[in-house]
Amino acid sequence: MSAMLRNTGCQSLHVSVFVLSERCLMPKKVGPCRGALPRWHFNPVTKKCENFIFGGCRENRNNFLSLEECAKACHTVPGMLLFYYIQL
Repeated sequence: MSAMLRNTGCQSLHVSVFVLSERCLMPKKVGPCRGALPRWHFNPVTKKCENFIFGGCRENRNNFLSLEECAKACHTVPGMLLFYYIQL
């Protein structure tokens, strides 16, 4: 889960909370093998799917065959975007 704080210029604080699948928070894992397979992983820092070269073994679940598969698994679900207003 990540949060973003923003001052709206009013007497309130706007907090957005994005909930991601645990799978999408796993680090990119190239693996110890020496293959060169193009794959995609979700980067929780940039909040984007990024390509990388996978070695071919011992992957984790944040390893996708296509950009589309990564985006589908790791997008923020509209119903999961929460807004909180806190009176200052």
